[in-house]
Amino acid sequence: MRDPRAASPPIAWEDPSRSGADSLFATLASAVRPSATAPAFARPGVRPAVSFAVFVAAPLALLAGIIPFTFTLRFEPEFVVTLLGTPAPAPAEIAIDVVRAMGISLACYAALGLALTLPFWSLGRAYGIAGCGTSALRSMLYRAWLLPIGDAIFYLALWAAPPDFAAWLALVRALTFAPIFMLWASMVATARLACGAGSFVSFIVATVPFVVYFIAERLLAWGIGPFLPH
Repeated sequence: MRDPRAASPPIAWEDPSRSGADSLFATLASAVRPSATAPAFARPGVRPAVSFAVFVAAPLALLAGIIPFTFTLRFEPEFVVTLLGTPAPAPAEIAIDVVRAMGISLACYAALGLALTLPFWSLGRAYGIAGCGTSALRSMLYRAWLLPIGDAIFYLALWAAPPDFAAWLALVRALTFAPIFMLWASMVATARLACGAGSFVSFIVATVPFVVYFIAERLLAWGIGPFLPH
């Protein structure tokens, strides 16, 4: 607690002794050990965290929107893809549709990420030690990939769904909740171990942003719903 930066080795992405693939997968794996890795978020420097978010979270956000947001393609169970429209859409029309869906998805996750990050950053600064704003920002950038990964897994699982659809859907829903819980646990650990907040305050600092996040998610769905495919 006296020196969080000395309590944990640096994030693998920032360790020059690691290879590129090793640092990538080790940083992804660190999400399952929030208490062990949270002190490293107290280290200075936001640029490596930004590069990790751009390299990992942004592509996942783009890919997560292809299945739900396209108008020209229908992704049916057991990996079947059918064309929508009469006459059948041209390849150029399909490509434009896919790019548009990816852009909508990226914009949505950026908005939701801000809705989660800004209150966490603000509360972290209000209740934490000096420099907690940087720690909160670093943690959210390194864990931003957890937002789109759950949706990406969900839609891929729907695309791969077996005939027993109802039981499969219940299982997938339970599994895709895990990334959100991992992100919340990371935020609690960051507030406690990188910012120096107490146990109760850490819970509040991590939970209030999720209230804002879920409200923003509902408002976003209401706002863009009429412009999306059924």
